[in-house]
Amino acid sequence: MKSAPVAKLKASLSEYLARVKAGEEVIVTERGKPIAKIVPLDRAAAEIPAHLLEKARAGLIRLG
Repeated sequence: MKSAPVAKLKASLSEYLARVKAGEEVIVTERGKPIAKIVPLDRAAAEIPAHLLEKARAGLIRLG
């Protein structure tokens, strides 16, 4: 799992998105503390319970 400060992520977004596309997770940090995790879309969807995905697809809720 790779981590990147916000400024570095912003400067090299294409590089980090390529890593995510290849299956890697990226932890985004701010002042050395984790604030977000970027994961491949398929993996992110797998972590969301099916009943919530169904509601999101129906437009009843918004995920993220």
